[in-house]
Amino acid sequence: MIIQKHERNGIVRKLWDDATRQYTERDEDGVITITRPYSPEENAETDAEVARSTDRTTIRAIVAEIKLEQNRAQTVIDSDTASKEDKDNARAIKKMGAAVISLAKFVKDQ
Repeated sequence: MIIQKHERNGIVRKLWDDATRQYTERDEDGVITITRPYSPEENAETDAEVARSTDRTTIRAIVAEIKLEQNRAQTVIDSDTASKEDKDNARAIKKMGAAVISLAKFVKDQ
């Protein structure tokens, strides 16, 4: 839930509640003067933020999975019994994983 609020003198004067999609405004005494549903623009803004948040969560999950694969690859690299080909493949997996993580961080920040 995202709540944006503007306070003045300890009183929340303007409140945007994304969970209820309601905007509330109060006067200087804290008395509600306006309560209304979000405008189409506010709804679109909120929908976009929810989508960005979902994207960031998905990217974090992908990065975590890639890091697990990189750890597995390191185990192969460190192994005394793995073949040269297996170790080379593991190094390639680690390198590719690092590139994907860099790309994911770039995308997440957009």
